[in-house]
Amino acid sequence: MRKILVCLRQNDSSGAALRWAAERAVADGGTLHVVTAVPPVVLGCAGPFVSPLGFDTDALLRGLQEHQISVVAELLAGSTLPEIGCAVVFGSEFDVLRSAARDMDVVVLGASRGLRSRHLHRRCSRYLPCPVVSVGSAGLV
Repeated sequence: MRKILVCLRQNDSSGAALRWAAERAVADGGTLHVVTAVPPVVLGCAGPFVSPLGFDTDALLRGLQEHQISVVAELLAGSTLPEIGCAVVFGSEFDVLRSAARDMDVVVLGASRGLRSRHLHRRCSRYLPCPVVSVGSAGLV
C-alpha cells in the first residue's frame, strides 16, 4: 500500500484509523493522504460554494485545514511519521472520498456504529476504485 487515503471525521474511531493508516504507510514506505469533507450544510447553501451570508469561504477552508493539521499532529504525536498530505474539501463525505480515491491504493475509514457511518462504509466499499479498510478503536474490523 503505497498511497493510503484516510478520512478524518469527528468520531473516536477516526483517530484509530489515522494511526493505523500512518503505521501502514511507514511500514510500506508509502504516503498518507488525510481528507476531511465539509458538507454544504455547514455553509448554509447547496450548489456552488458561494456563501449567501457573505463570509469568506477561503478563510473558512484555511481555518479548517489548520485545525485538521493540528488534530493529525496530536493524534500521531510520538509516532514515526510517513509523508503526509492534508486536505479539507467542500462536499459530501462520499463525493470527496470518491474523488480523492482515484489515485489511492487503499481507503481507511474509522468504524463507527452509527447508521450514517455504516452507510458511508457500504457506499465506499461498493463504488470506490480501491479497497476500503475499516478500523475501530481495537484495530481492523
